[in-house]
Amino acid sequence: MPKDILYRYVTELITTTYKDFAIYACGGFVRDLALGIEPKDLDLVVSTNPEVFAEELSKILESNYFVLDETRNIFRITYSKSDVILNIDISELVLSIENDALTRDFTINSLYIPIDKLLFENPIEFIIDPLEGLSHLNQRKLKAVNEDIFKDDTIRLLRAVRLSEFLKFEIDNHTKKQIREDSKLIQTCAPERIHDELMNIMSFDFGSMKAIKQLNDLDLLFNLIPELKLGVNENQPKEHYWDIFEHNVQTVGYFENIIHSKNIDGWILDEIYWNPRLKDYFMNQNISGYTRYSVVKLACLLHDIAKPHTKTIENERIRFKGHHREGAIISEGILKNLRFSKKHVRGISTIIDHHLRPGQMSHEGQLPSDKAIYRFFRSSEDFAIDTIYLNLADYLAARGPLLEKQEWIDYVSKVNHIYLQGTKQQDDPKYDRLVNGRQLMQELGLSSGPIIGNILEEIQEEVISGKITEYEDAIQYAKVILNRETNR
Repeated sequence: MPKDILYRYVTELITTTYKDFAIYACGGFVRDLALGIEPKDLDLVVSTNPEVFAEELSKILESNYFVLDETRNIFRITYSKSDVILNIDISELVLSIENDALTRDFTINSLYIPIDKLLFENPIEFIIDPLEGLSHLNQRKLKAVNEDIFKDDTIRLLRAVRLSEFLKFEIDNHTKKQIREDSKLIQTCAPERIHDELMNIMSFDFGSMKAIKQLNDLDLLFNLIPELKLGVNENQPKEHYWDIFEHNVQTVGYFENIIHSKNIDGWILDEIYWNPRLKDYFMNQNISGYTRYSVVKLACLLHDIAKPHTKTIENERIRFKGHHREGAIISEGILKNLRFSKKHVRGISTIIDHHLRPGQMSHEGQLPSDKAIYRFFRSSEDFAIDTIYLNLADYLAARGPLLEKQEWIDYVSKVNHIYLQGTKQQDDPKYDRLVNGRQLMQELGLSSGPIIGNILEEIQEEVISGKITEYEDAIQYAKVILNRETNR
């Protein structure tokens, strides 16, 4: 069922059921209608107790409701039908539309339509616009409704940037000034809400790097992730074009460019292995509610966050020994503080810990061995592919305009080989395990324990290398390993 049919059904239900008080559609719902964008959620204001209304409506819809914003008394019903989800957000009308508009965030979100008028063929003809929101929509301008909107609700600081980039609107200069003045207030915002807005920014199909730059320009980024500030003006080896901070930001942009095949010279893109399965992998595979594409972009932003901590100068050469491992630890702390899920924390820290590996698995001019590739895919768990494509973005963001064609051809041939051989090892039956843990315990007379797993992995490495192809050979090799471990 298309979402527009779903919200029309809900609108008809509300219109026929509730006639004793005023109900208006408002906020982002009306804004998107006016812009010709299919609304994601239905935003309502009601001239009655919003919780009582939410409770009654949720029973009619056979759905649940919950408190979305306790401070501002906003409730949400999540209504699902035929696998389509419609969020219905309900708040109380503050005295009048004119007064209610002044409690909102931006003028483009201070538009109202009486609920019954949504059933008309062209409902935007009935928009009530107390703060010139329609004019600002036409000007593609994002303007705060008053001086206090960010003090009243600090998450609006991030929402301004997210809406600006999503809608391709320019933030009004006076509103920019307000954001900079109030930027430190973001530190007082609930981390769960920061998490949601940050991941909404990372979820853009394209434009996350631009949004990150705007967060920085408005003094918000370092209030969110202060560890990034240490990389500003921090020099890198001569092979790098940008300082550490700008390199992190540029890596986000290059990753977006690779995945969408945009804004990069053809000779760069032509060398990168790509197929439709990869696009589906990044854009449709879900990790705790977000695509891999979104999650990897955050890993891109954080991947060299430990370089300032690990920087040394040896014989006039700048080094960052262990920055990948230290970066995984630092990122883990940042993500936990922002209430990221365990899967996101594990995934991003794993990617950061392994992000150098694709370039270090063999000597220059040589391809990595099958065993090295197997070990990389094993240790990076189910984030090997993510790490490979972050690594390519990392290389491009390191070299920038300094990149030369032959060096890129040489580098990408190695990384492409890692991807192709690593995925082949996972998919080709000839690389299947020859022996399992139960068989190993029976053959060796052992009980379950870590040594079983260790032996299985050593056997599998020999299978991958082509040195073991039969069950009997696998068992014989297991006995050799066991003997070695027993006599240590």
